[in-house]
Amino acid sequence: TGADAKCDCHGDADCYWDGTTGACVEDQYGLCPTLDLVVLFDRSGSMGKTFGNHQHGYYALIELLRVWTAGLPLSGTAAGASNTDRMRVAFIQYGGSWGNPTTAVAPVAAGR
Repeated sequence: TGADAKCDCHGDADCYWDGTTGACVEDQYGLCPTLDLVVLFDRSGSMGKTFGNHQHGYYALIELLRVWTAGLPLSGTAAGASNTDRMRVAFIQYGGSWGNPTTAVAPVAAGR
């Protein structure tokens, strides 16, 4: 029930109860507004060089972004759709080329 959810939320030190929405909200992102974030990254020749422990900078960057987005409160809605109370992230590559640059990527499932 709603009361149980509220009590459970108060018992979690990493969350707080949002009385406006009637939902348990994670502290780290709870006060963030709905957000569309766009990340631009380079794909030119310099990104093919060693990057930290990776032998290829582009792959290192993609791995870093993959790990980073795994912890974000993503909405799972596609670009152009009306957003929800969570965030969306778009990645735009500039410089260089790889495959078909117009290929659309399906949105990540909500909450992932």
